[in-house]
Amino acid sequence: MLKLNINGEEKIQGGLSASLAFLKELNIQFVVSDEDYLFMKKFVEEAAIDRWKKILDIKELFEKQIGCSIYTLLPGVVGNSFC
Repeated sequence: MLKLNINGEEKIQGGLSASLAFLKELNIQFVVSDEDYLFMKKFVEEAAIDRWKKILDIKELFEKQIGCSIYTLLPGVVGNSFC
């Protein structure tokens, strides 16, 4: 998620792809070629998102098998991670 303060107004964009598009609209220049930009955008939209979906599927399967959230088994992780 991208959080910007523009002229005193807070702008929040969800997801990397939306954030990159928003920055492009603001005419903020990247020091990458269009080819590299499109590669990064495609990677984020396809590979990274699919990877996280698989990780969350594995987490959900594990939690069903143990009968509780994995966070209840890890002391201090909730307090340190989800402030």
